[in-house]
Amino acid sequence: MTATSPQKAINSEFYSGKISLKLESDPPTAWFASFELQGNEKIGSLSLASPIGTTIGNLRWDDRSATVLVGSDTQQFISFEAALLHLTGASVSAQTLFLWLAGKPYMQDGWQPDLSQFSKSKVLARRISPLPAAQLTFVLSP
Repeated sequence: MTATSPQKAINSEFYSGKISLKLESDPPTAWFASFELQGNEKIGSLSLASPIGTTIGNLRWDDRSATVLVGSDTQQFISFEAALLHLTGASVSAQTLFLWLAGKPYMQDGWQPDLSQFSKSKVLARRISPLPAAQLTFVLSP
């Protein structure tokens, strides 16, 4: 991918903190990670690290495609949403993610944000449909 660096993207935002995802699948799945999100809905990067600091994966996107790097394995995807689904098991648009982390309510594809704890740097979103139901929680770093 030959996209502009997220650091040079116009209207670039930066968020970091902790993320958790719980999927009510069979069997239920849950994971926890540290994250760094930089860019905007058109170009950016998302890095995920395990609770002990090892890299889980890196996602880079632009308005044409997305790339996921896990270890030495690189995979191309048609969109941020497809890449995020591959990396985490749940999909949400980059635009929605940036809006939620900025404290702006936005509903997308069955996801319902809960910003009632935004003043405490916590963002929660629940997906009821499509199944499996999911809960995504962000705790932002100060």
